[in-house]
Amino acid sequence: MKANEKKSSYQQRKGAITVLAALFLIVVLAFLAFSIDCGYITVTASELQNAADAGVLSGARALHDGRDAAIAAAQLWASKNLAAGKSVSTIASEDIEIGVWDDDTATFNALAPESSETPNAVRMTCRRTSTRGNPLNLFFAPLIGTNSTDLVAKATARVKTSRCGLIIGISSVSMSGSSHTNSYNSTNGTYDDEPQTTGHGHVCSNGDIAMSGSTAINGDAHPGSGHVVNSSSSVGVLGKISPLNKSLSYPSPDLGDTATNNSNSSIPLTMNNKKAMNSKGDLVLSGADRLDLPPGKYYFNKLTLSGGSSINISGSTEIYTTGDVNISGGSVANLAKSPKNFQLFPMGSKCTLSGNSDFYGIVYGPTTKVIRSSDSTFYGAIIAGQLVLSGSGGVYADDSLDSQLLKGGAQGAKLLE
Repeated sequence: MKANEKKSSYQQRKGAITVLAALFLIVVLAFLAFSIDCGYITVTASELQNAADAGVLSGARALHDGRDAAIAAAQLWASKNLAAGKSVSTIASEDIEIGVWDDDTATFNALAPESSETPNAVRMTCRRTSTRGNPLNLFFAPLIGTNSTDLVAKATARVKTSRCGLIIGISSVSMSGSSHTNSYNSTNGTYDDEPQTTGHGHVCSNGDIAMSGSTAINGDAHPGSGHVVNSSSSVGVLGKISPLNKSLSYPSPDLGDTATNNSNSSIPLTMNNKKAMNSKGDLVLSGADRLDLPPGKYYFNKLTLSGGSSINISGSTEIYTTGDVNISGGSVANLAKSPKNFQLFPMGSKCTLSGNSDFYGIVYGPTTKVIRSSDSTFYGAIIAGQLVLSGSGGVYADDSLDSQLLKGGAQGAKLLE
């Protein structure tokens, strides 16, 4: 009797263990299913974040080409990423914002498409949601009544450049008379069309910035480390004054094969039937000379415009000079008044711009002394080895220009959030 009782008790325990094992197996399988779905969600969320990061970084780098270019770049590079095996798609009007990142408050402010403010950041949202029609379908969660889940990834990136402004004298800057700086944005039209200054006439140097008379910097002044803004001006600097924490460095103009592959052969005769170029490769105009220069890339030894002579620029034009530039009395007439249309690359020791006509263009001469002595206005950007500004004329930096256009300083983008 006792043996039978023991056998019955053993069978009962064996049956209980079987039931517990079955229940435990169900729990293990449930946890396994839960882990698989959780892992799937985590991996997909990471892929979605990678897409957002790639999109905003590319969009920020493309901001120099305009709002539409930044949005297109963000969409393109986000779509090159897969999330759960599917290309990440975005809707520009809902998922991509162009705006301004404020370092002081660490906040992003979206700008309306019609805003005249210059953007410096892109924010992007990548979605796998039921409202978008592409939720993440799960493997085992449907067993407990959950078929899918929504995932959203956001990222913001700001464009960063190695330069601190568009008015630069690498070794030094000297301002006298009533010369002054300010800025505007040519994407809104010419300054005459919409005279709204933006206060970004920043002046930067690895050396001192000297100001006298009634000169004014409508923006920030950044001398080099260990150097100062030496000002006896009655107006002075209207923005911040702080030394650079990193030296400015700009490469020499990239000539490539310009010396042999250029547009010099398209130069027509001047109005008085005199050759514009001499046998030394100098372009020399004087008196009533007028030269309509077709768009292209030109290579000269020296460039000299005197008297009332002028060069008319009608489209995208680049001029490289290995010798000095002297535009005294003469002028360069950029007919569209778009600084991007005219780029001057002086590589000689001196570039003098003292004509009485407004100048629209980019002067990039990081090893050249650039002297701007005029009562007229300069619109665009100046990168000089040594910069001298005198007279009563202003230098208005064009906010739409960037370091890639100026062929100086590296431009990149930084993820912020």
